[in-house]
Amino acid sequence: MLFDMRTGAQLLHIRFRGAAEAQQAALSGNTDGLWDTVGPMSGVLRAGGPRGLGLSAATRGGAVPSVIEAGFPGLVATNCFLLIASAGLDPAIAAKLRAAVRVALGEVAARARPEASGVIPLGVPMPAEIAAFVAREGERWGNEVRTAGIRPG
Repeated sequence: MLFDMRTGAQLLHIRFRGAAEAQQAALSGNTDGLWDTVGPMSGVLRAGGPRGLGLSAATRGGAVPSVIEAGFPGLVATNCFLLIASAGLDPAIAAKLRAAVRVALGEVAARARPEASGVIPLGVPMPAEIAAFVAREGERWGNEVRTAGIRPG
């Protein structure tokens, strides 16, 4: 939908029961294309299956150009995975967790599997940085939802 809004393209949105069903439809040729996360599709992309046309990130992903390179800077949309805890977590415990994650992300073996499926660890941000990121993303995507006229249901 974001692609349609930014480019004026008129793509048909097909509702599937889940990502696996949509992936199978694309791989079997029952649909012409698919917007999906890199992880589940990374194996078939590397094996020469469907061709990745654009990565909705700020930087290219190997042979797949970023949407910015393809001429669509407003289409950057990435998935984020955060390790979170309750707001009342003892700061000393939170610091130990951050330190352990930092060590793990420094180990090649710990990074290999996520990176092989397109997940790029970005480090260990401080809580204030995470809060600012979540606020920015909430504002951005709230505006997109309102602009598109999306309603629940």
